[in-house]
Amino acid sequence: MVDVLDSVFSKLKSMGYRITNQRKYILEVLAKTKGKLTAQEVHERVSAYLPQVSLDTVYRNLTLLGELGIVDQMYLGDKVARFVLQSSKEHHHHLVCVRCGRFCCVDICPMEDLIAKVAKEQGFEVTGHSFEVYGVCADCR
Repeated sequence: MVDVLDSVFSKLKSMGYRITNQRKYILEVLAKTKGKLTAQEVHERVSAYLPQVSLDTVYRNLTLLGELGIVDQMYLGDKVARFVLQSSKEHHHHLVCVRCGRFCCVDICPMEDLIAKVAKEQGFEVTGHSFEVYGVCADCR
């Protein structure tokens, strides 16, 4: 966990971002958690260390970390964003079980060429995208 956090902190610093206490504890909470957490759950856990931190601050930081490719944001069919520390340095997508919430990474991007083509046609500069496939895992069937 320490190596992962050191790597994330280095990445943030190299991109010109400070390692604030809020970011530090948000990242530590995500690193210690095996599953995915809502912003509210992250806030509750971070509040144990920083009682004054607001839910808005946690959500803004999670959004920024997602935009920077450090945190994955996903929806499990209920329109509530869940966050997890990105498990790999490569761009990837997810298969998500709508019953148990289990997810696995898809190492290819089936949308990349299509997105690039449409963006070029529309004069649109893509800064990121996410792709999730919802279904039922083998254990839940």
